[in-house]
Amino acid sequence: MLIRFLVRIPLLGVFAAIGSEGFGRTFEALLLLSVLYCVFTATLRRETPFGPVLTHFDEAAGYAAFGVLASAGQIAFKGVVGHAPRGYVSIVFRVLVPSR
Repeated sequence: MLIRFLVRIPLLGVFAAIGSEGFGRTFEALLLLSVLYCVFTATLRRETPFGPVLTHFDEAAGYAAFGVLASAGQIAFKGVVGHAPRGYVSIVFRVLVPSR
């Protein structure tokens, strides 16, 4: 799982770099798709989420963490430049966690 994760992150970065929506937004979208793929695969294989070995659920958590970092990077970029495109991860979090 760890080798697959370490190979896929740079590969997603390369695809995000050639995307037409900008690196951050494309990277977030690819990470979100990777999370969905890993959860779907883990469900099909009936893997336990908190088992003694690394599973697709753990891989999905890693991609989700990278997605949050990418979203936070866009927010920090907005503070420096004054604008940033809305990323998919930030939109999902706004739907899941309503503001006060």
